[in-house]
Amino acid sequence: MPIFHEGALVGRLDPKMHRDRKQLEIKGIFLEDGFRRNKDFDTGLADTLKDLAVFLGAEKIALPKGWGKLL
Repeated sequence: MPIFHEGALVGRLDPKMHRDRKQLEIKGIFLEDGFRRNKDFDTGLADTLKDLAVFLGAEKIALPKGWGKLL
């Protein structure tokens, strides 16, 4: 899935819903070369992932290594 921030494509993520566990797993988050994370980006991505989890009926979100402090 594409990740947009401030009107620009800045990356993509690979989600997988485990319906039996009610868990949304983000298998990978890949940022475009030259894009630097900042607080606004992290807040927006966290809010979006929470919204996606609610939409899918997930009770938990698992993030890839290095992204644990996002939520």
